[in-house]
Amino acid sequence: MPPLHQLNDADPLAILGAQDGWKLIQALWAHFPENMFVIGMRDDGFVIEAINPAQHAMLELPLEQCLNRPLECLFPEETAAQLSANYRRCIEAGEPLRYEERGVYLGADGCQREGNWLTLLVPVRSDDGAIRRLFGVSQNVTDIYRARQALEEQNQRLEQRVAERTRELEELNRQLEELASRDGLTNTLNRRVLYRIAGEEFQRARRYDTPLSALMLDVDEFKTFNEVHGHHYGDAVLLDVVRTLEGALRESDRLGRVGGDEFVVLLPGVHLHEALQTAERLRALIHDRSHCSISLGAASLEPGDTTIEVLFKRADDALRASKRQGRNRATPAAQGVGQAQSL
Repeated sequence: MPPLHQLNDADPLAILGAQDGWKLIQALWAHFPENMFVIGMRDDGFVIEAINPAQHAMLELPLEQCLNRPLECLFPEETAAQLSANYRRCIEAGEPLRYEERGVYLGADGCQREGNWLTLLVPVRSDDGAIRRLFGVSQNVTDIYRARQALEEQNQRLEQRVAERTRELEELNRQLEELASRDGLTNTLNRRVLYRIAGEEFQRARRYDTPLSALMLDVDEFKTFNEVHGHHYGDAVLLDVVRTLEGALRESDRLGRVGGDEFVVLLPGVHLHEALQTAERLRALIHDRSHCSISLGAASLEPGDTTIEVLFKRADDALRASKRQGRNRATPAAQGVGQAQSL
């Protein structure tokens, strides 16, 4: 017998000789761990003509019940049809066919078994060149398939868990960001966020040449509320004022607490005369619905303003003018000059 490396490009049966080659085939048939079978072609369909011990063990049936019987006797109708279709494909192609299949077969107890196989079909030609038989080898990959399926399901569960956790973290971050942007008592915008948003509105107004106004307001004699009734009462007054203001403002308006009882209302797209009308409406609402009054100052963006703080300063000056004039009133900032004109 020649060295094994010489068998790579040669016919092993020719090298081994007929007797030893037949012994090799018998040994492979008897001991090969995967299913091996021979399919015969009949006028009425396909039959199994031979199976190796591995295939016999899988079918769990007496040998006489496996051989030379229609496929429908061993497999459910759907599986038998699938097998027949693959056999026909191989015969029509006239060359080996490799494919993965999932099938169902009947065990000795009559119960169905399911599995997955990698199958190789090889057409066997007769002396006249016709293909009347197929030789097949099927590797049972059911465990591999189930492991892969389990891994995919586990990955899906992990991805779902990660997605859920990500949503939770995003919601938590949103809540934290919301908390960080709000005043602890009134839930209005805090000073830091209000000034940031106001700065953005200032830049937008400058870029698009649109009006921008601001109201500065505080609660009249708020210190007396705290001294006479206590801080809890003062807090209740602030909350009542905020509820009334929020109910009367537009969705685009921004209300923020800048300190103590002082608040700023940012009014994008609003001219000074409109801002003063809003201020008077807010003053009247607080006076009618609350147990206090407020004073307000109104100012609008002017061509010479370089920062939002300049606008706020004029609104604050107008608020001080309202205080000097007896409180419970709204005062517009004087346009083009540094001091407010009292009404």
